Amino acid sequence: MKNKTNELLLRKCFRDIFHNLKQFIAIIFIVAVAVTLFIGLEANSKEFSKRVNKVYEAGNISDLWITFNPGSEGLTDTKKDYENIVSLNGGNASLVEKRFYFSANIENTAANAIISKDFPKINTAYNYEKGESFNSLNNFFFIDKDFVDRYEILTGEKLELGDILSVSFDLTMFESILNELDENLEIYLTDFFNFINNLEIIPSELKDFLNNYQDDIINEIENFFNNYSNNPYISFDLEVNGLMSHPENIQTSTFNSSSFLVSSELLFNNLVDRVLGNVETSLNNITNNNYASQIDNIILEIKNRIEDSSLEEDVLDLLVNQFVLKLGEGIDINDLTNKISDYYNDQNNTRCSLIAITNLNNMPSNMVIQSDIIQSKQLAYCFPLIFFLVAILVVLTTISQLILKERTEIGTFKSLGFSKISIFTYYMLMMSITTLFGVILGLIIGPILLPQVMNIKYDILYSLVPIGYSFPFLSSFLVIIGVFLVTVFLTYILIYKELSLTPAKSMRPSVPKINLKEKEAKPKNISLMMALRNIRVHIFKSIMVIVGVMGCTGLLICGMGIDDVLNYGKNNDLNGFFGSDVQVTFNANTLEGSVDPSVFKDSEGNEIIDKWEEYSMSQVNASKENSSYSEMIYLFYFSESSTNFKFNHWEIEENTCALAESKAKNLGIKVGDYITFTSDNTEYKLKVVDIFYTFTLGGVFIYKESVPNLLPYVTNAWVSLKEGVSYSEAKEILTPATNENNPYSFITSAMVYPENVDRIDGYMTSVKSMTNTIKVFAIILAVIVLINLSILNFRERLRDLATLKVLGFSTFEISKSLIYETMILTIIGALFGLALGFPLEMIVLMTNQTPIISYHYTIFLLTFVYSLLISLVTALVVNILMSFSIRKISMSESLKSIE
Repeated sequence: MKNKTNELLLRKCFRDIFHNLKQFIAIIFIVAVAVTLFIGLEANSKEFSKRVNKVYEAGNISDLWITFNPGSEGLTDTKKDYENIVSLNGGNASLVEKRFYFSANIENTAANAIISKDFPKINTAYNYEKGESFNSLNNFFFIDKDFVDRYEILTGEKLELGDILSVSFDLTMFESILNELDENLEIYLTDFFNFINNLEIIPSELKDFLNNYQDDIINEIENFFNNYSNNPYISFDLEVNGLMSHPENIQTSTFNSSSFLVSSELLFNNLVDRVLGNVETSLNNITNNNYASQIDNIILEIKNRIEDSSLEEDVLDLLVNQFVLKLGEGIDINDLTNKISDYYNDQNNTRCSLIAITNLNNMPSNMVIQSDIIQSKQLAYCFPLIFFLVAILVVLTTISQLILKERTEIGTFKSLGFSKISIFTYYMLMMSITTLFGVILGLIIGPILLPQVMNIKYDILYSLVPIGYSFPFLSSFLVIIGVFLVTVFLTYILIYKELSLTPAKSMRPSVPKINLKEKEAKPKNISLMMALRNIRVHIFKSIMVIVGVMGCTGLLICGMGIDDVLNYGKNNDLNGFFGSDVQVTFNANTLEGSVDPSVFKDSEGNEIIDKWEEYSMSQVNASKENSSYSEMIYLFYFSESSTNFKFNHWEIEENTCALAESKAKNLGIKVGDYITFTSDNTEYKLKVVDIFYTFTLGGVFIYKESVPNLLPYVTNAWVSLKEGVSYSEAKEILTPATNENNPYSFITSAMVYPENVDRIDGYMTSVKSMTNTIKVFAIILAVIVLINLSILNFRERLRDLATLKVLGFSTFEISKSLIYETMILTIIGALFGLALGFPLEMIVLMTNQTPIISYHYTIFLLTFVYSLLISLVTALVVNILMSFSIRKISMSESLKSIE
């Protein structure tokens, strides 16, 4: 008998779900939306973290970076230090590698050089393409693929394998080696002349000549070294034989200097060629080119002797300032760090001075990406919370109205002997099946949709492996259990009172309590009075409508408010810096004033340029004075008279600058503080006299009049066109590739104003994808909530509506009562929602911060107006559509429905 009872209730459960499908679809969709957001963002966080780990695994990222300064006295200690570090790490030499790490430039673009004897196995390249000249032992020059993309944007040139790039190094980084060479230069030169005298291939008259002019030759070579002491930069033209991804380049080169790999032997050979080339030139000048072939043989013989000697090996052993280390088996990282620190602090062990011991957790690039991973997890909990709360609201209203509608049926069940547990199980099962459908939809859609949306942001910021598919099993299990328990709890608290009544009481209508007050009779709007009465009588349902509309309106304001923030920032930068008709980019080493704007003419010979203003842009590693924290920022260098710079203007004072608000915040700088950075091997300390908001231009702004000769070259120009000149025409004339009459081949690109707009829009893509997601989900949420509540309200008032029809009220008059009620509640909820929008906007943007852009939190007045109108219009449309159902109400409904 019990089994038949359960079977009967189960059949009725599915039948009722089918008959009330419109009502239950609202629950299914709102639960699906909430679960889609939560599980989708959880899947995104999981996949993002997994992709970062895959990069580190593929590149075999080190656990420790040990950076030191060997100095001239510690050069010979580096080999002993290496052996001791290996011993402290368990004795496995393959887990510790030597390298030389320092700042360099590739075609005047800042980069970090990683120099090693052999192709590294720790912090190594992955996903790379190699050229024919690649040799893992002595010939590799690998640049990052992201650097290739960035270089193309800056110069318009696409780098490929086999291309030759100019790589410049600051020789002050090799000061210890150069000092040793300088101190022993006379000894080396004496050995050089002895070497020449012993060569049989040298004619005796040449030997006599060289010996007679030995002092002159020594002076020439000393001048050669002095030239590098006075101008310490040296450049080599190297062939690119590898394009790679690198774990230390996990941040794109837009926000972090890109690292490149180069073999120390390749550099040594280039240096030897450079030195011997200068020696050969000096010898030929002294001998008036009378012995060119013999001198060439001397140089060739010297090169062969160097290759056969231990000189190369000795120099390469000295070329070390960093050890990278993978932890040995059973080694504790904190314990090892302390032991290494103690080792270097004891001057009896080594003469090298320790600079820093860095682990993966405090690597700047990893700290940034780990912060983004944390933000992605936080986003999964703060944003979907609203949808879960609204889902609970919808479930509450649906269950309460369902129980109210089936009150007599519940009384009948009890009179027929159905137990309270059976009746509770019936309603619990009905609601659980409905919410489970929503959960399943969310579990399917979320992990597919949300990671793809968020990946737009990550592809701009980071160099990661391709996106895959991750499913958060634990979170999904918890969501299923959580939704089930909440559904059971809500069902229980709503049906408990009904189950406690006797069958007779349950079968009678529940009459709401109304406090009657005697008032003077006055003619009133019946529809409005009925609406106000219904709001007061069904206060719980009214509060749920207000809360639902408040959430919808708040989300609409949040979504459109983020658009306001982005548009404000976009217009700020376009008006302040990118407002010129054209922005021209120059090639490296372009001197100021190299361009005569009058050269650019249209097909009729008319000049097209109205104003031409040049400026320089570079990247520097900046910090607050006396602070250990530093950050890569852009440096903008221009004349105070530049009319196209329309941000704040400040007084011209010596050694002063202005700073972008975002960078001032990151560096902890206020007006009056000092910022320090190094440019062209010169350290600068400038007083910050102004701080202002910028959207994409995170950097320091410096007048040429305040700091003369800061940058020797110009990189860009603001161009204002004469009236009537089109953007397309100007672009064609200014670009050498499309205008053979353009004499300035160093102009690499010309970006017109609409292209600048598109470029900034590209920066906004990642945040806009989130904005559009919020707006779509907010509108869906509003429609679902309002439709669900309107259906419930309509069914709840069938008795009233049927009675009004019996009394002769028209459909229009009856509809007004429904519309009045819903619109009053919608207006109240929407007004509360106006206050909710701004905090939601801040929460979403704070969990979606990027180094590309900075936010100025704002919401335009029209956003409040539009959000309010959308909520009101949606409610009005839904209720107008529902009013058509009034015609279908049977008069007998007034006797059937529950008051």
